[in-house]
Amino acid sequence: MAKYFVDYNSLDKKEKQEYDKNLRRLFIMMGIATFLFYVLPFILNANGNVGRAILMLSLIIVFPIYVFGCGMIDAAKTGGGYAIPLLLGLFFVPTSLIMYGPAWAVLGVMYFVMGMFGELTGYLFKRRKKNKRQPIGLNRFLNSMRKASNPEPEKQKTKSKSKTKKNKFKK
Repeated sequence: MAKYFVDYNSLDKKEKQEYDKNLRRLFIMMGIATFLFYVLPFILNANGNVGRAILMLSLIIVFPIYVFGCGMIDAAKTGGGYAIPLLLGLFFVPTSLIMYGPAWAVLGVMYFVMGMFGELTGYLFKRRKKNKRQPIGLNRFLNSMRKASNPEPEKQKTKSKSKTKKNKFKK
């Protein structure tokens, strides 16, 4: 969360632009979360039993995927942190108390955990993009598999250039 709570006046021009991008991304994510967590339940509850069934499926499938994706995007763009998963998890708690009952507030913790998994995944993607290698030793494993399936033929011995140079000096 530290990257969102800094003294704006102490930043230089480039850091201010980066900070503005991060805040814009945060506001977009929270705006979509507002629609998903607050507006969508009212719309679906007004449609009767079918709407409630869709709402329950979205609580278990759609919302966690959204939180995972937000964490992944945040980590891939900024390097990660716990701000987005924590905010999205806390953002769901009032909805659960208003719409579903206090027992559903546990989903806020689940959304936080899903967001942290998204942060980890996004961080690994950023690390792979930065290093041009697969994360967590995958490169070594893939190279060993390639060598096992395609053994290289033995190289033929050629005359070294050093011998030819010695012969020139003997004259």
